[in-house]
Amino acid sequence: MIGAKYRFPDAEKGNVRSLSKKLAANFGAAGTEPVPLKTLLSQSDSYFWEWNLKTGEKRRFPSAKRVLGVEKATLEPLCEKYIPRIHRNHRSAVKSTLEQSIANCSGYETEYAVSLPGTPTLWVEEYGRVLADNDGTPSWVVGLSTLTREKAAYEWDLQPERKLNWTLWEALLESQTRADLEKKVVQQLAESSCELVWIGDWLSNRFERRAVVGKQMYLDSLSLGTHIDRAKDPPSVVAAREGEPQFIPDFSSESDSKWGKAAQECGFAAGIALPIIYNDILYGVLSMYVDGTESLGEARRQQLSGLADRLAVVIHNIEAQRTLATNRSIRAKLQLVRPEYYLSDIIRQVEHETSKIRIKVHETLQCNNAQYIQYISVDGAPTERIAEIAAEHPIVEDVTIISKGNGPRIQLILTEETPETVLTSVGTGVRSTSVTAERADILVEVPTKSELTSSITALEESDQDVSILSCIERDSEEIDHTDGPLEDLTDRQATVLQAAYHQGYFQQPREASATEVAASLGISHPTLLEHLRLAQDKVFRTHFAQS
Repeated sequence: MIGAKYRFPDAEKGNVRSLSKKLAANFGAAGTEPVPLKTLLSQSDSYFWEWNLKTGEKRRFPSAKRVLGVEKATLEPLCEKYIPRIHRNHRSAVKSTLEQSIANCSGYETEYAVSLPGTPTLWVEEYGRVLADNDGTPSWVVGLSTLTREKAAYEWDLQPERKLNWTLWEALLESQTRADLEKKVVQQLAESSCELVWIGDWLSNRFERRAVVGKQMYLDSLSLGTHIDRAKDPPSVVAAREGEPQFIPDFSSESDSKWGKAAQECGFAAGIALPIIYNDILYGVLSMYVDGTESLGEARRQQLSGLADRLAVVIHNIEAQRTLATNRSIRAKLQLVRPEYYLSDIIRQVEHETSKIRIKVHETLQCNNAQYIQYISVDGAPTERIAEIAAEHPIVEDVTIISKGNGPRIQLILTEETPETVLTSVGTGVRSTSVTAERADILVEVPTKSELTSSITALEESDQDVSILSCIERDSEEIDHTDGPLEDLTDRQATVLQAAYHQGYFQQPREASATEVAASLGISHPTLLEHLRLAQDKVFRTHFAQS
């Protein structure tokens, strides 16, 4: 060990070499002369350490004082003095990782925030390896830790936003109604330093309150209608009327208005009113009031504006699902003649080489705000040839041929909307699409004929020539619930689950690994597994709750 004549057991020599390579990877640079490890460590924010599991002593190089700014005695015994200083959000995960690694005599990687006396919060990226004596008893842990102060500060600034975002998506998974969702969101905002939070529907010239948490006496003391001077309307009314966020950093500047006086009388210093808008539809206004102007800095404004935007998307999805769950539905087949559709472009480029080609679109999902994913199969041409031409199309960012699983199919990641995404954006259920060089037939399902009209209008506004081939009204018991529990998933979860299914991840034997599926979606392996876990849990809970 460091400065000691410790002899590694033969079984552990390979593990020690592996850790040495990890250290070299962190400090090496191609094409440069080797630099002594001691010199590298002394000039960096990294340190090498060993932990004697029998005595509890932990030795560091460079010293704790040089790297961490505190005396060694401040940090040991490790379990009693250092681990309790790890942030509570990370502490249990770090302890669990260490305990599992010690039990299995294995390596580990972890990262966490730690607060030490007299120093800023530190973010620690840590690599470790547990070593055993010749009798197999875990005796030492050796490792490398790197400190990133900038990352710690950045991560700490993101903590409130992450908590709010997590609340929002957790509410999406668990909320059965819009009211339940809004209640959870305003409750979380109230807990994050807002003295009053409320969401209201704008009805012509007044608000109907939907969810309120905090000092409601403010609402009770102020009329929220527009019968007062329009130039002095409260921020919530202006946000609803103009569709723009309203930030009032200091209510004292609004003392000549009725609402400004009422706000100050209730002890509020500043406020925000954010319209909840998606696809030009106003779902309400989110209003927040605080007792200190420092709470409404630029970072906070951006964070809350982003929250309102995401809330609008979630409410839109809930409302769309509620509408599609009504007692009757309209199933219609729409035809796009000479469609503005990239798949028709691809077919026209290949069709002179072979017979009539038809492409079936199995799924169209939204990856994120700027990307979409489609699964297609081809009839009348080699799948490889269609994939080759698709890869050259300007809106196609990535092409993956799925030869196993439910293949052969092609997975396409797109950078522009398709007719299917145009329809889903207005709440239309798309059941299937069949595309040729000259036309695209899309089977859709909507709750009413007026909604069908809206669907056609949306397609026409995207420069499509639309006609109706068939239109059938059906009772709810006749509806083919193709999507089932998938309708309750987030876009990202549905995308990951569908990708895993189409690529044969769930086949026995497994035909695609999680790494391969993740690579095809351009995400990390851990991210894919986390989305899969949440998606499967939701599907299973929905299925077994109904059985």
